[in-house]
Amino acid sequence: MLWEVLKKFGVPMRIINLIKALYERVNVKFNVEGITHTIQSAIGVKQGDILGPILFTFYAAAIMISWRKVFGGPVSIFRTKPDFVMTSRSYRAYGEEFPLTDSEYADDTAVILVSRNSVDEDVPLLLQHFDRWGMEVHAGDRKEKKDSKTEMLFCSKPAHMYEDPDTFDSANLNPIELGNGRFIPIVASFVYLGSVIERDCSDEMDVRNRIEKAGNAFGAIRDNILSSAKVPNESENSV
Repeated sequence: MLWEVLKKFGVPMRIINLIKALYERVNVKFNVEGITHTIQSAIGVKQGDILGPILFTFYAAAIMISWRKVFGGPVSIFRTKPDFVMTSRSYRAYGEEFPLTDSEYADDTAVILVSRNSVDEDVPLLLQHFDRWGMEVHAGDRKEKKDSKTEMLFCSKPAHMYEDPDTFDSANLNPIELGNGRFIPIVASFVYLGSVIERDCSDEMDVRNRIEKAGNAFGAIRDNILSSAKVPNESENSV
C-alpha cells in the first residue's frame, strides 16, 4: 500500500524502485555488554536516515487513506467562505460545505467523530486498523497505571442550545473503554500542533498559554542577558 500511495502522489516508479532497493537488505546491529548481534530489519526505517520522516509521512497517509475506505460512520460536515474571516462567525452562517474525517501533520493524527455512539463503535475499529499497519495508538492502561497519550476532545454546541448547559444535556463524557483496562479519556482541552483547543472552540486558553510561554522565555534570559551588567544597553558602534 505504501508504494501505491507513493505512486498516487506522483513519485516516479524509478524513485520507488530505488527506495525499495535501499530497504531491501537492511541489517540492525546490537551491542549488549560486549556481545554484538546482527539481525535483518523487517519494519521501520534506517536510524538517522533523512528519508525516514518523508517515508513516514507517506506511510501515515496510506494508513488514513485506507481508513477512509473502511470507515462507515457518519462524517462531520464543515462550512467555509473565501472571505478571510477568521473569528466571530455565527454557527448559523452559510458557506460551501465539505466533509472532514481526519487531519494529519507529521506524526500527529486527529480523527473527527460526530457522536458518542460513533466514538464507542469506531475508536476500537480505528485502533485495530492502526494495529494491522504495525502502528500502536497509545491508550491508557489502568493495570499498568499508565496515562493515555491519546485523548478525545468533546466539542460542545453553544451554551444556549442546551436545556442544561452544565451537563451538556447529560452528555456521556466517561472515558472510552477499550477492554482489558485500556482506555482513552475525554478531555475539555488538549494541545494539537502547538495550539490549545478548548471544548467550546474559543482561543482564550491558547492565547494565555502562548503569553505564558513567551514570559517564561524572557524570564529564562533575564539574568544572563536582559538584566546582566555585562551586556551593554547600547551598541558600541551606535552613532
